[in-house]
Amino acid sequence: MSQKIYATGLTADEADTLNALIAHLEAKGPRNLLRASYYDGKRAIRQVGSIIPPQYYRLGLVLGWSAKAVDMLARRCNLNGVTWPDGDLADLGFAELCDENLLFSEINQAQTSGLIHAVSFLITTRGGPGEPEALVHAKDALSAAGHWNARARRLDAVLSVNGRGDRGQLTAVTLYLPGVTIPLSKARNNRWVVEDRQEHPWGMPVEPLVYKPRTGRRLGSSRISRTVMSLHDSALRTVIRMEGHADVYSYPEMWLLGADESVFKNADGTQKA
Repeated sequence: MSQKIYATGLTADEADTLNALIAHLEAKGPRNLLRASYYDGKRAIRQVGSIIPPQYYRLGLVLGWSAKAVDMLARRCNLNGVTWPDGDLADLGFAELCDENLLFSEINQAQTSGLIHAVSFLITTRGGPGEPEALVHAKDALSAAGHWNARARRLDAVLSVNGRGDRGQLTAVTLYLPGVTIPLSKARNNRWVVEDRQEHPWGMPVEPLVYKPRTGRRLGSSRISRTVMSLHDSALRTVIRMEGHADVYSYPEMWLLGADESVFKNADGTQKA
Protein backbone atom coordinates (compact mmCIF):
# COMPACT_ATOMS: atom_id res chain seq x y z
CA MET A 1 0.00 0.00 0.00
CA SER A 2 1.40 3.39 -0.99
CA GLN A 3 2.13 6.06 1.59
CA LYS A 4 -0.41 8.90 1.75
CA ILE A 5 0.34 12.46 2.76
CA TYR A 6 -2.15 14.94 4.19
CA ALA A 7 -1.03 18.27 5.56
CA THR A 8 -2.57 21.53 6.70
CA GLY A 9 -1.99 24.06 3.96
CA LEU A 10 -2.80 21.70 1.07
CA THR A 11 -6.11 21.98 -0.73
CA ALA A 12 -8.09 18.81 -1.39
CA ASP A 13 -7.10 18.86 -5.06
CA GLU A 14 -3.42 19.34 -4.20
CA ALA A 15 -3.53 16.48 -1.70
CA ASP A 16 -5.17 14.19 -4.29
CA THR A 17 -2.55 15.12 -6.88
CA LEU A 18 0.29 14.59 -4.42
CA ASN A 19 -0.94 11.16 -3.33
CA ALA A 20 -1.59 10.08 -6.93
CA LEU A 21 2.01 10.94 -7.78
CA ILE A 22 3.29 9.03 -4.74
CA ALA A 23 1.27 5.98 -5.79
CA HIS A 24 2.66 6.27 -9.32
CA LEU A 25 6.24 6.58 -8.06
CA GLU A 26 5.90 3.51 -5.84
CA ALA A 27 4.17 1.48 -8.56
CA LYS A 28 7.04 2.16 -10.99
CA GLY A 29 9.71 1.79 -8.31
CA PRO A 30 10.39 -1.98 -8.52
CA ARG A 31 10.83 -1.88 -12.29
CA ASN A 32 13.04 1.20 -12.11
CA LEU A 33 15.17 -0.43 -9.42
CA LEU A 34 15.47 -3.54 -11.60
CA ARG A 35 16.78 -1.50 -14.53
CA ALA A 36 19.19 0.35 -12.25
CA SER A 37 20.53 -3.00 -11.02
CA TYR A 38 21.14 -4.10 -14.61
CA TYR A 39 23.02 -0.88 -15.34
CA ASP A 40 25.10 -1.07 -12.14
CA GLY A 41 26.01 -4.73 -12.68
CA LYS A 42 24.18 -5.82 -9.53
CA ARG A 43 21.66 -8.09 -11.24
CA ALA A 44 21.87 -11.59 -9.73
CA ILE A 45 20.82 -14.28 -12.20
CA ARG A 46 18.25 -16.74 -10.93
CA GLN A 47 19.13 -20.43 -10.95
CA VAL A 48 17.50 -22.20 -13.88
CA GLY A 49 17.32 -25.98 -13.67
CA SER A 50 19.36 -28.27 -11.41
CA ILE A 51 22.21 -29.29 -13.73
CA ILE A 52 24.57 -26.52 -12.61
CA PRO A 53 25.28 -26.63 -8.83
CA PRO A 54 23.91 -23.59 -6.96
CA GLN A 55 27.36 -22.39 -5.87
CA TYR A 56 28.09 -21.32 -9.45
CA TYR A 57 25.21 -18.85 -9.26
CA ARG A 58 26.95 -17.20 -6.30
CA LEU A 59 30.22 -16.44 -8.08
CA GLY A 60 29.27 -12.81 -8.61
CA LEU A 61 29.68 -12.94 -12.39
CA VAL A 62 28.58 -9.73 -14.08
CA LEU A 63 28.21 -8.38 -17.60
CA GLY A 64 28.29 -4.77 -18.77
CA TRP A 65 25.92 -5.23 -21.71
CA SER A 66 23.05 -3.19 -20.23
CA ALA A 67 25.40 -0.39 -19.19
CA LYS A 68 26.92 -0.40 -22.66
CA ALA A 69 23.46 -0.04 -24.24
CA VAL A 70 23.02 3.15 -22.20
CA ASP A 71 26.53 4.59 -22.28
CA MET A 72 27.06 4.16 -26.03
CA LEU A 73 24.20 6.57 -26.74
CA ALA A 74 24.83 8.84 -23.74
CA ARG A 75 28.41 9.52 -24.88
CA ARG A 76 27.13 10.62 -28.27
CA CYS A 77 24.59 13.08 -26.83
CA ASN A 78 26.65 15.97 -25.52
CA LEU A 79 25.31 19.48 -24.94
CA ASN A 80 27.98 21.85 -26.26
CA GLY A 81 26.13 25.13 -25.85
CA VAL A 82 22.89 27.08 -25.94
CA THR A 83 22.06 29.80 -28.47
CA TRP A 84 19.37 32.49 -28.61
CA PRO A 85 19.18 33.97 -32.14
CA ASP A 86 17.07 36.97 -31.12
CA GLY A 87 18.93 37.98 -27.99
CA ASP A 88 22.03 37.80 -25.84
CA LEU A 89 22.04 35.06 -23.19
CA ALA A 90 24.97 36.71 -21.43
CA ASP A 91 22.76 39.67 -20.54
CA LEU A 92 20.41 37.27 -18.75
CA GLY A 93 23.21 35.80 -16.62
CA PHE A 94 23.35 32.48 -18.44
CA ALA A 95 27.10 32.11 -17.93
CA GLU A 96 26.68 32.53 -14.17
CA LEU A 97 23.81 30.03 -14.16
CA CYS A 98 25.97 27.43 -15.92
CA ASP A 99 29.01 28.00 -13.70
CA GLU A 100 27.13 28.03 -10.40
CA ASN A 101 25.12 24.89 -11.22
CA LEU A 102 27.69 22.94 -13.29
CA LEU A 103 24.79 22.90 -15.71
CA PHE A 104 26.27 20.92 -18.58
CA SER A 105 27.49 18.19 -16.22
CA GLU A 106 24.07 18.08 -14.53
CA ILE A 107 22.34 17.73 -17.90
CA ASN A 108 24.70 14.92 -18.97
CA GLN A 109 23.88 13.03 -15.78
CA ALA A 110 20.17 13.60 -16.35
CA GLN A 111 20.50 12.23 -19.89
CA THR A 112 22.09 9.02 -18.59
CA SER A 113 19.32 8.60 -16.01
CA GLY A 114 16.73 9.27 -18.70
CA LEU A 115 18.17 6.49 -20.86
CA ILE A 116 18.05 4.06 -17.93
CA HIS A 117 14.53 4.87 -16.73
CA ALA A 118 13.00 6.44 -19.88
CA VAL A 119 12.70 9.88 -18.27
CA SER A 120 14.48 12.21 -15.89
CA PHE A 121 13.58 15.70 -14.72
CA LEU A 122 15.41 19.02 -14.63
CA ILE A 123 14.04 21.15 -11.78
CA THR A 124 14.69 24.85 -11.20
CA THR A 125 14.26 26.28 -7.70
CA ARG A 126 15.17 29.45 -5.85
CA GLY A 127 18.44 29.21 -3.95
CA GLY A 128 18.64 29.67 -0.21
CA PRO A 129 21.20 31.55 1.93
CA GLY A 130 24.73 30.92 0.68
CA GLU A 131 23.45 29.28 -2.52
CA PRO A 132 23.19 30.53 -6.11
CA GLU A 133 20.11 32.63 -6.80
CA ALA A 134 18.72 29.92 -9.09
CA LEU A 135 19.39 26.19 -8.61
CA VAL A 136 19.00 23.64 -11.41
CA HIS A 137 19.18 20.01 -10.36
CA ALA A 138 18.29 16.68 -11.96
CA LYS A 139 16.05 13.96 -10.58
CA ASP A 140 15.77 10.43 -11.91
CA ALA A 141 12.60 8.33 -12.02
CA LEU A 142 13.47 6.75 -8.67
CA SER A 143 13.02 10.08 -6.89
CA ALA A 144 10.57 12.01 -9.08
CA ALA A 145 7.32 11.46 -10.95
CA GLY A 146 5.10 13.65 -13.08
CA HIS A 147 1.68 13.87 -14.71
CA TRP A 148 1.94 14.61 -18.43
CA ASN A 149 -0.85 16.59 -20.07
CA ALA A 150 -0.97 15.17 -23.60
CA ARG A 151 -3.39 17.84 -24.79
CA ALA A 152 -1.29 20.78 -23.62
CA ARG A 153 1.98 18.85 -24.16
CA ARG A 154 3.40 19.77 -20.79
CA LEU A 155 3.68 18.61 -17.21
CA ASP A 156 0.71 19.39 -14.97
CA ALA A 157 2.29 18.26 -11.71
CA VAL A 158 5.62 16.87 -10.49
CA LEU A 159 6.62 15.18 -7.25
CA SER A 160 10.25 15.38 -6.13
CA VAL A 161 11.50 13.25 -3.23
CA ASN A 162 14.00 15.17 -1.10
CA GLY A 163 14.46 12.75 1.78
CA ARG A 164 13.80 9.17 2.89
CA GLY A 165 14.04 7.39 6.21
CA ASP A 166 16.01 4.28 7.12
CA ARG A 167 13.31 2.03 5.69
CA GLY A 168 12.78 4.04 2.54
CA GLN A 169 9.74 5.93 3.81
CA LEU A 170 9.28 9.49 2.59
CA THR A 171 10.41 12.23 4.96
CA ALA A 172 10.61 15.28 2.67
CA VAL A 173 8.99 15.98 -0.71
CA THR A 174 8.19 18.91 -2.98
CA LEU A 175 5.08 19.25 -5.11
CA TYR A 176 5.48 21.37 -8.23
CA LEU A 177 2.36 22.81 -9.84
CA PRO A 178 2.03 25.59 -12.44
CA GLY A 179 2.88 28.81 -10.62
CA VAL A 180 3.37 27.26 -7.19
CA THR A 181 6.03 25.20 -5.38
CA ILE A 182 5.01 23.38 -2.19
CA PRO A 183 7.79 21.80 -0.07
CA LEU A 184 6.60 19.43 2.67
CA SER A 185 8.44 17.62 5.44
CA LYS A 186 7.55 15.17 8.19
CA ALA A 187 7.72 16.63 11.69
CA ARG A 188 8.78 14.73 14.81
CA ASN A 189 5.18 13.80 15.56
CA ASN A 190 5.00 12.10 12.12
CA ARG A 191 2.65 14.77 10.83
CA TRP A 192 3.35 16.44 7.50
CA VAL A 193 3.73 20.20 7.35
CA VAL A 194 4.01 22.65 4.46
CA GLU A 195 7.34 24.41 4.95
CA ASP A 196 6.97 27.45 2.70
CA ARG A 197 4.37 27.69 -0.03
CA GLN A 198 6.05 29.62 -2.86
CA GLU A 199 4.01 31.24 -5.62
CA HIS A 200 5.78 32.51 -8.74
CA PRO A 201 5.01 33.69 -12.31
CA TRP A 202 7.24 31.11 -14.06
CA GLY A 203 4.72 28.36 -14.75
CA MET A 204 6.01 24.80 -14.29
CA PRO A 205 9.71 24.95 -13.28
CA VAL A 206 10.32 21.35 -14.35
CA GLU A 207 11.26 19.93 -17.75
CA PRO A 208 11.41 16.20 -18.59
CA LEU A 209 14.29 14.66 -20.52
CA VAL A 210 12.59 11.81 -22.36
CA TYR A 211 14.05 8.95 -24.39
CA LYS A 212 12.01 7.71 -27.34
CA PRO A 213 8.53 9.05 -26.49
CA ARG A 214 5.57 7.87 -28.52
CA THR A 215 1.80 8.19 -28.58
CA GLY A 216 0.42 6.42 -25.53
CA ARG A 217 3.82 6.54 -23.81
CA ARG A 218 4.64 10.22 -23.71
CA LEU A 219 7.30 9.88 -21.02
CA GLY A 220 9.31 7.47 -23.13
CA SER A 221 10.82 4.00 -22.91
CA SER A 222 13.95 2.74 -21.22
CA ARG A 223 17.06 1.98 -23.21
CA ILE A 224 17.31 -1.17 -21.05
CA SER A 225 14.35 -2.82 -22.75
CA ARG A 226 12.95 -6.28 -22.09
CA THR A 227 14.98 -7.49 -25.06
CA VAL A 228 18.21 -6.16 -23.55
CA MET A 229 17.41 -7.70 -20.15
CA SER A 230 16.60 -11.06 -21.76
CA LEU A 231 19.87 -11.08 -23.71
CA HIS A 232 21.75 -10.03 -20.57
CA ASP A 233 20.27 -12.90 -18.53
CA SER A 234 20.88 -15.42 -21.30
CA ALA A 235 24.52 -14.41 -21.60
CA LEU A 236 25.01 -14.62 -17.82
CA ARG A 237 23.60 -18.14 -17.78
CA THR A 238 26.01 -19.07 -20.56
CA VAL A 239 29.00 -17.71 -18.61
CA ILE A 240 27.90 -19.63 -15.51
CA ARG A 241 27.64 -22.87 -17.50
CA MET A 242 31.09 -22.24 -18.96
CA GLU A 243 32.51 -21.91 -15.44
CA GLY A 244 30.92 -25.24 -14.51
CA HIS A 245 32.19 -26.96 -17.64
CA ALA A 246 35.70 -25.60 -17.11
CA ASP A 247 35.80 -27.09 -13.62
CA VAL A 248 34.45 -30.45 -14.80
CA TYR A 249 37.04 -30.83 -17.54
CA SER A 250 39.91 -29.61 -15.34
CA TYR A 251 39.32 -32.21 -12.59
CA PRO A 252 40.95 -35.18 -14.44
CA GLU A 253 44.06 -33.16 -15.23
CA MET A 254 44.30 -31.90 -11.66
CA TRP A 255 43.89 -35.46 -10.32
CA LEU A 256 46.60 -36.83 -12.65
CA LEU A 257 48.97 -34.05 -11.61
CA GLY A 258 48.41 -34.88 -7.97
CA ALA A 259 46.25 -31.98 -6.82
CA ASP A 260 45.50 -31.75 -3.12
CA GLU A 261 42.31 -33.53 -2.06
CA SER A 262 40.80 -30.30 -0.74
CA VAL A 263 40.48 -29.01 -4.29
CA PHE A 264 37.65 -31.46 -4.90
CA LYS A 265 35.68 -30.45 -1.80
CA ASN A 266 33.37 -27.57 -1.00
CA ALA A 267 34.07 -25.10 1.79
CA ASP A 268 31.92 -27.18 4.17
CA GLY A 269 33.95 -30.33 3.46
CA THR A 270 31.38 -32.06 1.26
CA GLN A 271 32.36 -33.53 -2.09
CA LYS A 272 31.92 -31.22 -5.04
CA ALA A 273 29.28 -32.20 -7.60
